[in-house]
Amino acid sequence: MKTIYIYILFTGIIIISGCTKLNEEILDESSVTGLTDKQLAEGTLAPVYTALPTIFQHTNYFALQEISTDEAILPYRGGTDWGDNGIYLSLHKHETTSGDPNVRNTWNNIVIGLSRSITAITTLATNTDPNAKTFLAEARGMRAYYSMLTLDLFGLIFIKEDPRDISKVVRGLRL
Repeated sequence: MKTIYIYILFTGIIIISGCTKLNEEILDESSVTGLTDKQLAEGTLAPVYTALPTIFQHTNYFALQEISTDEAILPYRGGTDWGDNGIYLSLHKHETTSGDPNVRNTWNNIVIGLSRSITAITTLATNTDPNAKTFLAEARGMRAYYSMLTLDLFGLIFIKEDPRDISKVVRGLRL
């Protein structure tokens, strides 16, 4: 019984001594006041590239481009495993709908990259860092690349120069 009181006393002492005044500095998007133009330029361009690796995972762009043809296969082994609810079978049979996770995830990742490219273009246009012009060209190139992916997969392109504007949708020619 004595040991229980000792544990409770010890725990109480630790809790009381552990409570100190916490001087917390909150960091968020509004706390960029101390950054240089170089840091702002690099920080604006980096998010443009973050969606790129996710797009090319085997469950996104690769599945839509390769599994839907005979270029790649994902063999179904029967039973309850490896079936993935038939999404790859429907891809191969060209019975895919917009609710398919491969279509949805690929669409979301491409549009996220496109949106970040437009934000970077808008922000880098007013940056005074010497590398900002190079970064601006990279952001424009990535916007063109993401637009090419939307045209290739979905037959449309979003045209927008300012993130606050509504996109103009241009549809490609379907043969």
